[in-house]
Amino acid sequence: MKTIQTFFVAIITIFLAACAGSENRNAEKTKVKDAGSPTENIPFTIAQNYFVKSTFTGELANPKITTEAEFNSIFGMATTMGSGGKPTPIDFANQFVIAVIPSKSDSTISISADDLSKTGNEILLKYSLTKGEKQSFISQSYLLLVVDSKYSGDVKSERVN
Repeated sequence: MKTIQTFFVAIITIFLAACAGSENRNAEKTKVKDAGSPTENIPFTIAQNYFVKSTFTGELANPKITTEAEFNSIFGMATTMGSGGKPTPIDFANQFVIAVIPSKSDSTISISADDLSKTGNEILLKYSLTKGEKQSFISQSYLLLVVDSKYSGDVKSERVN
């Protein structure tokens, strides 16, 4: 009987020690997770009815465009007929633009924004680029996101596919 009691006391002691150890490990993991800034999803509007000017060559040094002058040096307005034919309005006093401009191509290129989030002072745009059918001409695709200035930060873009 005494052997059985000693056995159960040993088992209970081992069990309690294991539980206490796992709580300490979880607390350490939580501290590491909480050390960074929280990630915040950023709302945006996709700008429509613009085109990349033929004078634009190369790549953007920074995907973030904060002034109308800089924007107008790269993009022009492409107004079309119909109710949705006007370019998306951009108020650079209260908004900025994040642009993705891949190389010119003789294939159709589709670009979509998968995620826009902010961690600390860094804004990260994750986007997908899909190459389609060949065309008989070369075109310049783009993606323009209009973002409220309250989400200001250093912008980085990352292609996910």
